[in-house]
Amino acid sequence: MNNVIEIKQIDRGTINYLVRNLDDFGKDKAIKKGLGDAGKVFEKGGKGRLKRSMKSGSRGVTGNLLRSFNVRVKKSKPGVLVGFKQGKDGGSHAHLVDMGTTDRYWKTKSHKYVGKVKANHFWTDTEEQDYPKALETLYDGIERAVNRINNRQ
Repeated sequence: MNNVIEIKQIDRGTINYLVRNLDDFGKDKAIKKGLGDAGKVFEKGGKGRLKRSMKSGSRGVTGNLLRSFNVRVKKSKPGVLVGFKQGKDGGSHAHLVDMGTTDRYWKTKSHKYVGKVKANHFWTDTEEQDYPKALETLYDGIERAVNRINNRQ
């Protein structure tokens, strides 16, 4: 399952109204600032929900998933990517923690049972619960950036 959060329906009229008097460079800068702020809402919500659902103690969590949260504003098109770094010490296992797994076995002759992961839905819940706040933060971030740019001129 693909766990990508996409904000597709934004009110382009509202954004165009907010950035109407800015040159192209200023528009890009203001929109990117708003997108970055909206992405941070998802990051903060996801980290909080993950921390609340993590085990504690000696058999607890290494924190790789917490450290791998990543917010990146796209350079060429308006958009923001919120997710997890991949690779060594990354969050490649985020989907397993979020959605859980079925019973798992070693692929050897013994077929030893190695357990299953119980779903905690930290990322799914973040998408559902933080979407309205992220959209509001997007608009607020754009408005603040526009005001800051206009005050400099």
